[in-house]
Amino acid sequence: MTQVNWRLIKISSENLQSCNYTDNTILTARYTLLTFFPKAIYEQFRKKSNFFFLFMVILQLTLPVPTNPSAYIITFTLILSISLIKQAYEDWFRHKTDNQVNNRIIKVFDNSGTLVEHTSRSLRVGQIIRLEEDEPIPCDLLLLSSIAYSGETLPKCEITTANLDGEPNRKVRICPPDIPVVEKDEFPQKLYQSQLEIEYDEPNANLYKFNGLLFSKQTMEKPYLLSMDNVLLRGTTLKNCHFIFGIVLYTGKDTRLSLNTSVLRQNKFSVVDTATNKMILTNSGLLFMLCSITLGVFVWFQNSPIFAKAWYLPEVDQSQIILLVTTVLLMLVYVSSLIPISLSVSVEIQKVGSSALFTWDEEMSCPKTGNSAICNNSDVVEELGQIDYLLTDKTGTLTQNNLNFVCCSVGTRRYNYEFNFKLNRFQLSNYVLSGFSTKKSSDDSDRKVVEFLEAIALCHTVQAVYKEESNNNENETSRHEGIQYSGSSLDEEVLVKAAQALGITFLGDDNRGTLTIDKKGTPETFIRHLVFEFDADRKCMSVIVEDEDQRIFLITKGAESSVLPKCLTNSSSDVLQNSLTNVNDFARQGYRTLIFAKREVSRAELKEIQKDVDNLRRNPSDTQEIYAKVESNLSLLGTTGVEDQLQTNVSQTLVALKEAGIRIWMLTGDKMETAVNIGMTCGLIPNMQSRNYGSVESSDSIFSITNAPNPDWLIHRLEIIKFKLLSTTLEITLVIDGCSFAIGYENCRELLTSVAIAATQVVFCRMAPLQKSQVVKLIKSSNTKKIKCPIRVCAVGDGGNDVAMIQEAHVGIGILGREGRQAGRAADFAIPEFQHLQKAILVHGNWNYYRLANLVAYFFYRSFLLALPQLFYGVENGFSGQPVFDSTFMMLYALIFSSLPILFYGFNEQQYSAEELLRNPSLYKQYKGNELMSLKWIFHWSGIIIWHIFLIVWFPKFIWAEELQLMDWAVYSNFISSLVLALTDLKVQPNTLVWNKS
Repeated sequence: MTQVNWRLIKISSENLQSCNYTDNTILTARYTLLTFFPKAIYEQFRKKSNFFFLFMVILQLTLPVPTNPSAYIITFTLILSISLIKQAYEDWFRHKTDNQVNNRIIKVFDNSGTLVEHTSRSLRVGQIIRLEEDEPIPCDLLLLSSIAYSGETLPKCEITTANLDGEPNRKVRICPPDIPVVEKDEFPQKLYQSQLEIEYDEPNANLYKFNGLLFSKQTMEKPYLLSMDNVLLRGTTLKNCHFIFGIVLYTGKDTRLSLNTSVLRQNKFSVVDTATNKMILTNSGLLFMLCSITLGVFVWFQNSPIFAKAWYLPEVDQSQIILLVTTVLLMLVYVSSLIPISLSVSVEIQKVGSSALFTWDEEMSCPKTGNSAICNNSDVVEELGQIDYLLTDKTGTLTQNNLNFVCCSVGTRRYNYEFNFKLNRFQLSNYVLSGFSTKKSSDDSDRKVVEFLEAIALCHTVQAVYKEESNNNENETSRHEGIQYSGSSLDEEVLVKAAQALGITFLGDDNRGTLTIDKKGTPETFIRHLVFEFDADRKCMSVIVEDEDQRIFLITKGAESSVLPKCLTNSSSDVLQNSLTNVNDFARQGYRTLIFAKREVSRAELKEIQKDVDNLRRNPSDTQEIYAKVESNLSLLGTTGVEDQLQTNVSQTLVALKEAGIRIWMLTGDKMETAVNIGMTCGLIPNMQSRNYGSVESSDSIFSITNAPNPDWLIHRLEIIKFKLLSTTLEITLVIDGCSFAIGYENCRELLTSVAIAATQVVFCRMAPLQKSQVVKLIKSSNTKKIKCPIRVCAVGDGGNDVAMIQEAHVGIGILGREGRQAGRAADFAIPEFQHLQKAILVHGNWNYYRLANLVAYFFYRSFLLALPQLFYGVENGFSGQPVFDSTFMMLYALIFSSLPILFYGFNEQQYSAEELLRNPSLYKQYKGNELMSLKWIFHWSGIIIWHIFLIVWFPKFIWAEELQLMDWAVYSNFISSLVLALTDLKVQPNTLVWNKS
């Protein structure tokens, strides 16, 4: 019975600790005391610049250098040490956190049947542990039993998953039936005697799906199918019970949380980093070119009468190659400052400081949730100032994910929902529906409404949880108001609450498949035989239930594109047409829509379906075929519309970003009408554009591509749109669905890219998570050699389905919303609300880029001022190897004299104030395309360097007349050093605009 890729646990006292799997140690630290130095040094020398500086150290130790090499060595060692100390400091915090987690005390049954205390790190697969309310779950567990404070055995418990996925609603976890209950802190003899066995998945990263079988020859007739409803994952917290017992399934690095967080972050390189590397390579080439020229000049000097009497130069002929090479290497050492040794550590300090200022910004915090801005990746702080394209999710990002049930249609009638805090009535034109009779009604519309609401109350995976204070309340209405619904889907919770408000209340289940609903005070029970959970391929979910009259029904709900085609044979054309019209109207108003349908199932068909479902455990490849067979020939019941309100100041934020020259694309899984309407409502699509977006030919400003049947059709449609885009000056919106995008991405990617890039804004609907990341790749692939600076893409989302898109983009921003924190953890930056994007990009982005670009340029400027005087001094002394600068001065110059002023500048400089940048978003365009490191600015800085080098080299010649001899080398060196120091430090002050504004 054992699966090839499944684990097997046998619950018995002898087998209690025999499972040979990893322990429960959680390790997020990267180093140990033994491995820190070799690993950290290896990582440092992965940077090519550090190899260059090490080469310079070796040269100074081996060549006859007139100066003390210890200064250069100290500088290099100090800079390297700063990076190592930073890594050690960060890893120390990781070790501290790991120890807190790993040394938690957990109560575990040992082989003698005693409940003993173990540390969390010592837990093993197959052990049975006891946890109390509010305790965090230490590993992935199968729930065995739940005990209330009264001592009563509960069929379920609750958990909060905020630390795992950020969702605020509690989740219910169910105890498997037909197993001996562990009730007290005693040896669970009956449990072991039952000879339970558990088969389940090998470790994987799926947070929402679990497959397993629980079986026992002693107590169970057939295996019980385990799902995520029976599992407690590490990272969640126990609620609403006194304590629980559970058996360990996965430990340590095998837990779902570890598998979701252990993936290494993709390294991202900013445009400033790229430009800096190019400048380092250019300077390296210049460095070796100067040294080659030096070699020729040195040979010429040997035959020149100018240096014939220079006693300090060795006599050399051209055959003495060693001396020639030594001279060149000496000059290489002296002009090596063309590669700024402290640049990398200064840039790192600057980025860390900028990330701290980002997180400390109180204006980017949310008092309601207590969330504030987060910077997870300081390497790309300046990329916020270089964004060309912003790709945003809709649900939970542009909208609040705060759902309200606002409308529905049943049969041919449409109901608009006017609600207060109790959600107490529907209103339809001249009809008011505030309740219904529990007796059989002759009014067909009333019967259909009851059937529709009954389907809402039964087709879901929501759990009903009662408040303790309301359990003994004699008032039935008050008791029903005390019910709390808990589920993984906010949509389901809203729909079940709406059904309750209209008189059909879901009272819960008994953990054995029996559901109870209340119809205006009359309870009815149903047996839930099967649940076909929602998946992205089917876009629907179904349940099979049996009522008190032993009639069996399949109830299905899902997207109209999935459910309506299954209703064509058993629903009238009027109902189908009205439902389609209504669902499109709901979508145009920006509502999230679902279609409900049902059909009756015979007893014989039910047995056949159950047999097919059991076989799926052995052959899961037939899943979609079986689902399609079952979910067919349905009768349409009705449609629902759920409103998801816009986030605060979404329209103002989008308008400001568009004014800043940022192209905005929206990507969502919703249907086209919903996506376009939200785009119009939030200001993404201008109001002047036509709402008639059914086809390309019928609109001048919104072009749509949906349901492409084949590549040829799609290519023809794209060619038509491309022609119209090139022949108009209007703002054009392109709307494309996931099906058409998939065909275009595989068959005509370049054409699809050119059309999308040519549009003013693009709306993608019915998109899968992978397709969202492919859209990012599509834009990135448009970068060509003809483009002066590569396009930079920013992706914004709030859910786990946005993670792939966020990680693929140059800059990923997560919204700390109701859909979870997966996006926030995976992103480079996280913000509480979409409106904070305006300040994050327009203000912090502008400041970070301006500061860092000037810092890099300044470091190269000061390096030239230190290197080129040495070269000119070599010309004057015949390349004797005598440096013009004292080695101590060079060390202090690199570490303090020229570094501290520019770092202070980097933390405080503001070319424009935050108010100016927010008031005039077009200022953001000023430095897009890495303008401050373009050829124009390189020539600008080159002119400054040439002028200042002229002053440094020739100004002393005007100070000392020909008849006034220099006292010694120290006087000249100190004078030149002072001049270099004055110029480099004074160069910072005039450019510090935050000081110089009137």
